[in-house]
Amino acid sequence: MKKLSYILAVSALAITGLSSCNPDKDPKIDTATDFEFVLNTPQLASQFIDLATNGKIEFTVSQPNYGVTVVPTYGIEISLKPDFTPVTDQPITDEEGEEHIVPGLFTLNLESQLKGILVAQMSDIASGINELNGVYDESSYTGDYVGPLYVRATAYLGSGTSAETTATVSNVIMLSQVQGYASFPANDIMTLSVPGGANGWNHLPQLAYFENESSDTQMVFWGFAVINGEFKITDGDWEGSGNWGAPDTGLVANADGTYTGKLIQNSQSNFNGDGALADGLYFIAANVTGYSSNNDNEEVGEIKLTPINAIYLPGDYNGWDAAGNPMSKDGEDFLWSASSSVTSAGWKFAMNGDWTINLGGDPERLWFNGDNLTLEGSTITLNLEQYPWTCTVQ
Repeated sequence: MKKLSYILAVSALAITGLSSCNPDKDPKIDTATDFEFVLNTPQLASQFIDLATNGKIEFTVSQPNYGVTVVPTYGIEISLKPDFTPVTDQPITDEEGEEHIVPGLFTLNLESQLKGILVAQMSDIASGINELNGVYDESSYTGDYVGPLYVRATAYLGSGTSAETTATVSNVIMLSQVQGYASFPANDIMTLSVPGGANGWNHLPQLAYFENESSDTQMVFWGFAVINGEFKITDGDWEGSGNWGAPDTGLVANADGTYTGKLIQNSQSNFNGDGALADGLYFIAANVTGYSSNNDNEEVGEIKLTPINAIYLPGDYNGWDAAGNPMSKDGEDFLWSASSSVTSAGWKFAMNGDWTINLGGDPERLWFNGDNLTLEGSTITLNLEQYPWTCTVQ
C-alpha cells in the first residue's frame, strides 16, 4: 500500500523530515541481542512453495529468554539475500515517476501470533517479494520470482524504551524454492495505522484514504480499530513518517456519543491516556489538514471516533431494514458473524442500526457506501481487523 508520505510528497500537503516521538518508538532491529530466540525451520522449507495458492504459512518460535515469563510482540521479516541487504543499491522509478529505494527486508503483516505460532498470508509474502525486487505495480511486473527466501523473526516487549532495550532477532532460515506472483496490496490504497494496546502497538493498515471526501486542503482516512488502552495514529511506522498523538486536553466526549480530538505531530501524549474510551470497536475518521516538517507538538488535523455497538445485515430479503438481522461478535471485537439467508438481490453491512456507516462492494475489499453485495448464503462473517476489510458467505 502507498504510504501517506508518498501522496503528500506530490500534493499541497508535502511531508518531509519528520522526527519520531520517543515514547512508543518501534525497535529498529539489525542484529541479534543476547536473548535466546529461535525461529524453527518449517517442514515445507525444502519443498516448492507456490504462493499463488493464496494459503498461509505458519512459523513457530521459541519465546525469547528475558529471564521472566512474559509474552512479547513478534514479527516476521523476509529477504531475498541471507544477510538481509537489498538486491540492488539503485533506486527504482515507478509508473508515476516516484523513486523508491529497494529495501533489503520486508516485514509481513501477521494474521495471528498465538503461543509462538506466527501465521502469515502467502499473498503478503508475494507482495513482499515484489517490493524486494523493486516491483511496486503490475506495469513493472515482468515475471514470477522463483528462488530462495530468507526468513527471520523479531520480538520485543512493551513500547518506548522497553521495546528498544528488549528487541531481539532470531536466527535466519531459508525456504529453498518459492514462486511469487503479481500480488500488490489492495490496489495500492494509502492507509494509516492505529498502533496501541489493543494490537501490541503493531502498524496494521486500518484507516484507508477516502478520495471522495478529500481535497487540496485535507486528506480524509476512514476505518476501524479496536481500542483497549492508549493508542496513536501513524503512517505505518515511527521513522520518517506521520506520528500523531493527543493534545494536552485529550479527547472530547460529544452529546451524540462520539469523541473528537486534534492530531498533534510527534506528541508525547498518546490518545486515551485518561482511559475515557470504553474498550471496543470504533469507526475512526482522520482528517490531515496540515504539516510541519520540523516542529513537534503542532496541530496537523483531527480525528473523530464513533463506537460500533452493533452491526446489521440490511438487504432485499428483509426490506433493507438497517436495524434488521443483527450480527454477533465472534470472539474478537473486530470479528462478527451471523446466520441470515442473504440473497443475490442485494445486501450490505450497516453499523449501529442506520446507514451513516455502511460497507459493500467486493467481499475481498469492502468499501464505505460500496455497491450491494450479491453473494447468497446463510452464514456470514465480517473481519474488520485491518484493511482491506473482508467478508465470507457460506
